[in-house]
Amino acid sequence: LLFAKRLQRRILPKGGIYGNLKIDHLYKPSEMLSGDMFDIFYIDGDNIGIYICDVVGHGITASMMTMFVRQTMRAIKEDILSPSRALEQLHQRFVTLDLGVDKYFTMFYAIYNIKNRKLKYSNAGHNCIPIKYNFKELSLLKISGFPISLIFDEIEYKENEINLNIGDKILLYTDGITEVKNTEGEEFGIERVIKIIEEDKENVLNRIVESVENFRWREQEDDFAMVLMEVLE
Repeated sequence: LLFAKRLQRRILPKGGIYGNLKIDHLYKPSEMLSGDMFDIFYIDGDNIGIYICDVVGHGITASMMTMFVRQTMRAIKEDILSPSRALEQLHQRFVTLDLGVDKYFTMFYAIYNIKNRKLKYSNAGHNCIPIKYNFKELSLLKISGFPISLIFDEIEYKENEINLNIGDKILLYTDGITEVKNTEGEEFGIERVIKIIEEDKENVLNRIVESVENFRWREQEDDFAMVLMEVLE
């Protein structure tokens, strides 16, 4: 377990500068091993892939599935420059594992072009809607899609494209943030995340973690991960 924990943490991408993107992230498993996964990688000289994934459950089974996700995404990344087609290919490879209908995961996957600052994205059932913001406005990157599971033999995903500007930020996160409950059974929710962003756009990740810790009743029951990307000059 300790070895698997070290391995899972070591394969997470480093924060820092990727082309003209600045990446920060926070990651906290509820147990020794996590079902939350994210990755950032160069696809080619112009394009960067970034995703966040949430595997059902915790522990060894969930952590093994995150390994499958990581290896598969890195295996297909150079062949597919469409997020929707990449998710479809990921689904096809997952089906061949034949793990059972109780095993599934969600993912939001985006491809960012360094030169023209265009962001293409697709969603496989990830209900934590990414938040795009700058100093003037805030919006949600809404797009529908089913989780990757054995429910469907074949599936097609939708894809959107937006233009980003210098200073734009996008927050990716998992439901370990929004579904935390207080003593009254109330969930933290996306509205509180948005409020934190509106109040302090420069220290978002730490502010969210601090607020979740103060809001939560009992011990942490779910993994959580957050990735913040910012467009630089």
